[in-house]
Amino acid sequence: MKIHPTFPGLMATLFLAGCAVIPLPRTDSALMMLTPDEVQKSGQVGVKVRWGGEIIRISPEPAQTCFEISSRPLDEEGEPLKTDRTFGRFMACAKEFYEPSVYAASRKLTVIGELAPAVVGKVGEHEYLYPMVKVEALHLWPVPQPVYYPPTFFYDPFWDFPFRYPFRRR
Repeated sequence: MKIHPTFPGLMATLFLAGCAVIPLPRTDSALMMLTPDEVQKSGQVGVKVRWGGEIIRISPEPAQTCFEISSRPLDEEGEPLKTDRTFGRFMACAKEFYEPSVYAASRKLTVIGELAPAVVGKVGEHEYLYPMVKVEALHLWPVPQPVYYPPTFFYDPFWDFPFRYPFRRR
């Protein structure tokens, strides 16, 4: 039996396509530099942005689900960094229903969408102008799992290579 010459190439392509993941869509780097506090001052509308941060509050409504998010800087992958630096708050509204127990407060969320007119809300008793994002795509980041490092019970200066404890670092 003779194999057609394009068959191995076709099989390799299908195999590699099966290993691919769908990444969170990226936006133009100039648009990623736009922050919620800048939009709050300028009032821009219709610009596509990628913002992320920590969920403060989620409001499921009949037609949409709105997230109040404390904006944080994003890393190269779009994950919000764990830092005290913030760019203010913003609202992100998606057309689907998202379960409030899963999308809970203090979880990290990244959204991509188009800026809509800002809405006025309250933070405590203070009125706050929230930049609004109409969500096209969102990504809820997994909760980091704690890692257990077994303790080294004592220091032994003669306990060295090749008998070193496997978790001990110099």
